[in-house]
This record gives sequence, structure tokens and C-alpha cells, in this order.
Amino acid sequence: MKYLVISKGESMLHESEKETIAKAKDILQKAMDSGKVEACYGLVAGGTVWVINADSHAALARGLRAYNLASAHDVEVYPIVDGMAAIEAHHKHA
Repeated sequence: MKYLVISKGESMLHESEKETIAKAKDILQKAMDSGKVEACYGLVAGGTVWVINADSHAALARGLRAYNLASAHDVEVYPIVDGMAAIEAHHKHA
């Protein structure tokens, strides 16, 4: 399942040490390489937008807790589906 996760507010890395930022970069790269994180973007106003692949709502909740994302930020989570697949499904049943 894919989720759009929008985390608003100050970055978790704000005023972090260089080593902490390097570790976060490595963790993000591993998550992207594994396919758990499909995309990650920064918001100009502050915060991040993620496309996350998780096996279930529970798996996503555990992941958010592991990164303290849910407790540290104003976070919105939206399950999302492939746009072309949704259009095709509607087309078949129209």
C-alpha cells in the first residue's frame, strides 16, 4: 500500500550535528533503495512530503513511531492509489 505522508513544521534535523545529518541521509538512502520510501521532498515552508510503501496501516504506524515522526510533527497521512489504475477501473465499470 502506498501512503502520502506530509510532515509540516521544522525539520527533525534542524540545528543537528553534521554526523547526525549524515546518518539520516544514509537511513533515507537505504529506505529508498529498499523501496520503502518511494520519494521524499522538502516543503519550502518547512516540512517534508513522503511517498511510503508499507504492507499495512499497522506497519506504517510502527514506522512512523520508530522515526518519532508522528509525535514530533504535524503529520497528515493519506492512503493513495495509482492514478492510471484508478482511471482504468472506472473506465471498465462505466
